Amino acid sequence: MTGLFASTLLLLCGFLAPGLAHEAKTACYHSRRNNASIYDYRVETLSKYFPDKDIQDYKDFALLAFPCNQFGMQEPGAGEEEILNGIRYVRPGNDFQPTFPVFAKINVNGEDEHELYTYLKRYCPAPDKFFRAKHRLYYDKQEVNDIRWNFEKFLIDKHGRPYMRYNPTTAPDSIRADIEQLLNQPDL
Repeated sequence: MTGLFASTLLLLCGFLAPGLAHEAKTACYHSRRNNASIYDYRVETLSKYFPDKDIQDYKDFALLAFPCNQFGMQEPGAGEEEILNGIRYVRPGNDFQPTFPVFAKINVNGEDEHELYTYLKRYCPAPDKFFRAKHRLYYDKQEVNDIRWNFEKFLIDKHGRPYMRYNPTTAPDSIRADIEQLLNQPDL
């Protein structure tokens, strides 16, 4: 199945919480005349554990994770070792060690949001219309297409353009059909 996943990316904001069931998704829109893509942005990896690559270096199907502490303060890690230990021993725990690139912690919403997420949200409406309780959101200036909570996912096409956005509780298995549909589209 590995060959099937050439040139497609799945971006995560945080890591998937086990046992959640509500699923929602929304299609992204992108003009063919606009050549912008995620490859126009740079986000550093946790370089001690993963090679320091640009997003564009992940041409095969890949899961890319972007830790964020704006939701319930669930990613308090100050540095790369602390973040990875948090993943390994706390969330999701059970000695989980990611085999996919984990990037440096960024803000995905608010005045200090990373430009990659500004780009993604510009083309992908939020799959849920409601926010979590305001006292659990650690940023100001909520916007209609903000990331609602950790574990939100974006499926990116072969050209680095957003294709689909999934709510935080969409299970990875539910995304498989969208990945296969996207990968079976001809290159334009």
